[in-house]
Amino acid sequence: MTDDWMDDLEDWAGGVRPVGDPVAPVRHAVRRRRRRRAVLASGGAAVLVAATSIGITALPGASSDRGGPPPPAATSAPVETRFSCGDNPVFGDPPPIPDREAQQQVVERLGRLSSIWVRHAEATAMGVVALVGESSGDVGSTVAPEVVDRLRGLGASLVYEWDPTSASTGVDASGQVRGVLGWALDRTFREVRRATREIPGSAGLAYWTSAGAIRIAWKAPVPDAVAALAGPRPDGTRVVVAEVEYSERDVRRAQRQLSRWLRSSGRWDDWSTSYGCGDGSGLVVGMVPEVTDRAGLAEQIADEVGMPVMVIAEERPIPAGGLPVAPDADR
Repeated sequence: MTDDWMDDLEDWAGGVRPVGDPVAPVRHAVRRRRRRRAVLASGGAAVLVAATSIGITALPGASSDRGGPPPPAATSAPVETRFSCGDNPVFGDPPPIPDREAQQQVVERLGRLSSIWVRHAEATAMGVVALVGESSGDVGSTVAPEVVDRLRGLGASLVYEWDPTSASTGVDASGQVRGVLGWALDRTFREVRRATREIPGSAGLAYWTSAGAIRIAWKAPVPDAVAALAGPRPDGTRVVVAEVEYSERDVRRAQRQLSRWLRSSGRWDDWSTSYGCGDGSGLVVGMVPEVTDRAGLAEQIADEVGMPVMVIAEERPIPAGGLPVAPDADR
């Protein structure tokens, strides 16, 4: 089975999506559940990484619930290598809000209203988000259009119903706001995905929630059709296009070559996981902490896989069944 055939099959599978718009009651129920579980917080930035982000290869039974490169294991130690990956900004600190002071004035204005119960308002990259309480207590109710119009007239950008059940699932008021931003970005994400699906070179799409943006990472040079998507949109969302060194397809090929090398060199037992660098500059390879010559090993693997490699100390994941994985386990 050739690498090109495998890449084409994976690209096709990643492009299959359900079509059609669900009926309103179902959509509303899904929206509420999503607000409580679809928000990921990292360094104060809520993000949801798209399923199209660079893949992670790990031992059988291992899993990652982040949708992006896993955090270093507890046993990881600082490692000196000749190559070091950069970070993906969606996992970094939230970018500053240029008009925060003006937004804060809107927040205070909404908090003084007596005719409308604004349970929480917050400044964000997409403007002020207002969460409105419902006096009826009906969890399925939505904000009345006239209320939305009035709050927008007072400076709110996004008006959404307050979810009184969110606290029971560990989501606070700011968490609800991050959920609203993610929901607002959904349409932009779908549009970007459709526009780029047939264009080769993608290094992943991601929800950059704290920036109110969808981030497109693309292998250089970025095609004109992709570059043209960058910029603000009428609904307040933005698209950010980042030029990177390697595409998702490049990383998958490197991971397959790594797997072959690990077996042929007898290093399979030393390996734990591999995934693309957050900034698209190379490959991260996790090796058990007992491996000491990580800098030299990184050079050796880089020669085999054809891209820069950063080797980190990382314990082998424990399979779901709790049993050790045999070196010749079928992957």
